[in-house]
Amino acid sequence: MRLRLRAERRLQRLGRIGKAAANQTAHDNERLLHELQVHQIELEMQNEDLRSARAQLEAALKRYTDLYDFSPLAYFTLDRIGTILQTNVAGARLLGLERSHLGHTRLGAFIATHELPGLNAFLGQVFDAQPVPARELHLAGDHAPPRIVSIEATLAPDRLSCNTVVTDITTLKAQQQQLERIAHYDLLTNLPNRIVLADRLQHAMAQCQRRGRSLAVAYLDLDGFKEVNDQYGHKIGDDLLVILAQRMKAALREGDTLARIGGDEFVAVLVDLEHLQDSTPMLVRLLQSASAPVSLSGVTLQVSASIGVTLYPEDPSNADHLLRHADQAMYQAKQAGRNRYRLFGMHESA
Repeated sequence: MRLRLRAERRLQRLGRIGKAAANQTAHDNERLLHELQVHQIELEMQNEDLRSARAQLEAALKRYTDLYDFSPLAYFTLDRIGTILQTNVAGARLLGLERSHLGHTRLGAFIATHELPGLNAFLGQVFDAQPVPARELHLAGDHAPPRIVSIEATLAPDRLSCNTVVTDITTLKAQQQQLERIAHYDLLTNLPNRIVLADRLQHAMAQCQRRGRSLAVAYLDLDGFKEVNDQYGHKIGDDLLVILAQRMKAALREGDTLARIGGDEFVAVLVDLEHLQDSTPMLVRLLQSASAPVSLSGVTLQVSASIGVTLYPEDPSNADHLLRHADQAMYQAKQAGRNRYRLFGMHESA
């Protein structure tokens, strides 16, 4: 009986110990569960941040891809020998092929053969990390007008490729040439203007000094042109000027210059003369060309020309004074009866 009592007391004692242990275990489990729940929330928050960052990165990548793909500029990624590693829609359009057909094709295959050394030199400088300006190249093929591109490139950070922009500047070059022509040629007659005249006269004077030859400056003013304009209008007058300009230009030799300097005034530079008399045939032909009848809109028109001439280096003046002297001689020709030429400093006309 006493053993049972002792056993029950031990059991009770063990029960109290077990209950305390159970209480401790439950507390530990509760704390562990709390920590796990907090950690789970932290992971969920981190995943949410990662998902947001990923979405922002994907959106940025899409914007970059759209900008790259749909840019009007042609972008190419090239290796050292010019192999096309990547391009955008504009790049494929520029070369006239689908992007899928451009893989591992060399850009040089689309460049005019005579321009390939320039392209190779350009890429060599880029991959050698040298400063290199944009280079103009002609595309291969029978294009009218020839297609011209400008190429710029920067070396990629891995130094294994370069990022290249190729711009079609064909229209720009044509506009530049047009502006250049407008700046140097008369729009109506297509003859050189004062700027080109001054340059060619200076050049011809220098040649005279080197070769021991002479040149003649002939200042020409049309007689009766104002009356044509007044009677028939500026359209007929302009058409007449165009025809006379063509005729007078054809009356000169290759190497001579005929320029329109304004209104109905022209200047001819007759080069490579050995004697004064060498200019006579051209001067006579100029007079004949200006005075020959012209039929326009059912009307026959006829004007003439007064020409003043000075000879260099017999007249040892600079270019401006040569023009001034020829102009003075032209007025003497008008006063002498028109349709003739007068030599500067002389009183006889032909």
